[in-house]
Amino acid sequence: MNAGMKQVYSALRNMLTRGVVSTVNGATKLRTIQAKLFARETKDNLEHFEPFGFSAEPEDGAELLTAFFAGDRSCGIVLVVADRRYRPTNMKPGESVQYDSLGQMVYLTKGGIVIKGAGRPMMIQDTAKLTIDTPQVEMKGNLKVNGKIEGDSIKSASTDLDSHVHDGVRQGDDKSGPPVGGSS
Repeated sequence: MNAGMKQVYSALRNMLTRGVVSTVNGATKLRTIQAKLFARETKDNLEHFEPFGFSAEPEDGAELLTAFFAGDRSCGIVLVVADRRYRPTNMKPGESVQYDSLGQMVYLTKGGIVIKGAGRPMMIQDTAKLTIDTPQVEMKGNLKVNGKIEGDSIKSASTDLDSHVHDGVRQGDDKSGPPVGGSS
């Protein structure tokens, strides 16, 4: 093989390389990663390109695929990071999941959307209004409300509150009289 062909072959061979995440800097606008590449070399400050609207902070030991332009090992980027330690398996064709290393996930299944919190709290923040437009809401466990409950009809499992009549009902926060024809 002549010298020119050897140079082209070397550049092509060096364009894509697998490796393992060593450290991550997520404080920059485009995350940078230090990686141990399978060619027994360590590369610092590899920029990690991600799809718009999605970002994930990889843990040390995750696997990655790097690209080096024209095979030049001084100019590389991280194309994708995967972590087989945490990836959910046995998904059906067409299903999708967003997951983390703690077992939390948003899973778009054939049977519906499943959100798992892995025993951690969930919070919806900074929204003017939350609307749940469904014919039925079912809940297991306790319900705590800090504020008013309003509705067209409010019923309890033990008492029909629409027919629970009080004497001397007053507007506002003032107390009403005792129940009429029943106990308090």
